[in-house]
Amino acid sequence: MARQSANGRNGSKWIRPAKRHALYESDGYRCVYCGRLLDDEHIECERERTLDHLIPRSLGGSHGAHNLVTCCGHCNSSRQELSLRDWYRVLRRLGQSTAAISRRVRAAKRRHARLYPRDVARDYA
Repeated sequence: MARQSANGRNGSKWIRPAKRHALYESDGYRCVYCGRLLDDEHIECERERTLDHLIPRSLGGSHGAHNLVTCCGHCNSSRQELSLRDWYRVLRRLGQSTAAISRRVRAAKRRHARLYPRDVARDYA
């Protein structure tokens, strides 16, 4: 039996491969959270490179490009279904600064919204 992901679908079938790779490319194949390089030379398997929903699906987030960022598997599983605000709170309690993460997230949202403006229009219509 296939394992279901958090969004209730199997694996990465919820997004077209071309769109997934366009988002990775837009982020420079780097995890927006920790900055880890995730191009083919720096990962051992494709599962190490993921897309993360800024607003989790469980909290009403969409699959729109402006709500997705390139993320390493470690950061994605560390964040789980937490809102960004709650995750930042956890990171700060662990002694980590969230200022750089916040800047990278805002920049990625702007890049992705320009890349896929229809996603933004559909979500905010």
